Amino acid sequence: MSTKEAVEARYAEICDALGIASRPTLKLVPELEQFSRRLAGVYVARHHTLTLPASDEPNDFVIVHELCHSVAARTIGYRGSHGAPYLALLHLACLHYFPSYNGTIIELTVSGEWPLLVPRRWREREIEAARQVANLVQTECEGAERPSIESLAERVKHYFPERVDGHMSMLGRWRDRAMTQKGVWMGYWCVFATALTLILTYCARWLPSASFRGELIVRVSCFWAGSVTCVLMISAVQNLLNKVGDAKRRLRGIFKRS
Repeated sequence: MSTKEAVEARYAEICDALGIASRPTLKLVPELEQFSRRLAGVYVARHHTLTLPASDEPNDFVIVHELCHSVAARTIGYRGSHGAPYLALLHLACLHYFPSYNGTIIELTVSGEWPLLVPRRWREREIEAARQVANLVQTECEGAERPSIESLAERVKHYFPERVDGHMSMLGRWRDRAMTQKGVWMGYWCVFATALTLILTYCARWLPSASFRGELIVRVSCFWAGSVTCVLMISAVQNLLNKVGDAKRRLRGIFKRS
């Protein structure tokens, strides 16, 4: 069986195990990158598609992680990235479908997916909210047969009425995405730096002093170049660390087989 066939077969098995009625369309691509960052998988709510790299062996956790994005968007109505509603659902999914799960996925997801500049207070608040809701839903499900992930999502939705579609402002959604997803934060920062540069450059034409006008334009241009360079450097370092991690895993696999 080829790697592509193995990924497709494992994807279908996990969707059945999770009880997903309307599964996302699976797309396999040679490489999956965003802002020079290598991605393990990505779910696009607008097209209801889940994209995975065809070159990688099927990874159960990556598939479950992205399927939780799908269920969070369609069942909960959560339009953020890795905020408390999603974290609670992911924890419950791992708890019910991974027998050896140790209960640390909330903290690991925040550590791996959130930008480093997010204040600790925000991190602790989201982690605590996700943990409390997950524990409440888990208590409600005690003694029952293994629930589908969509039924778990319905219970999670009940505890986050202010975070669902229709109750969260556009500014709130933008803030949620920027604070809980590294790639989104980088994109927003590039757009902000570019917009600010264009506005200040346009306003500089009204300054009476030609020398001051020229100095302002130079400083603004340096700000834009520095901002974009920082984003690209962060992306390059993250991509390098991902590749080093992949190489270590491959080496461990080779030594285990030998």
